Amino acid sequence: RPYLFYALTLAIKPKMLLTVDPEGAVLPAQVRVGKPVDIVGQPGKPKTLTGFQTYNTPVLLGHNQKAELSTDEFTAMSPILCGTVILKPNADFVPDTASKMDL
Repeated sequence: RPYLFYALTLAIKPKMLLTVDPEGAVLPAQVRVGKPVDIVGQPGKPKTLTGFQTYNTPVLLGHNQKAELSTDEFTAMSPILCGTVILKPNADFVPDTASKMDL
């Protein structure tokens, strides 16, 4: 009787991250994707990911992966970056305009 499998397939969905602006339009943002690190009880602002790679959203996440914003250009309206997340521009963001040395 395959009816159990029909019920289970409704619960299967990919773990992904999609960022949108407050109006609902897709907003590409740079995110770091990597394995989470347990930072409970560590002082300061320790690293929360290890072995990360930087991607532009939308991005698929593995079952043991976590995502965080790589720049301060946007602030997330949600503390957890999974599924669909609304981003708003950060008013305090200053773009890095440092020029590279000419060789």
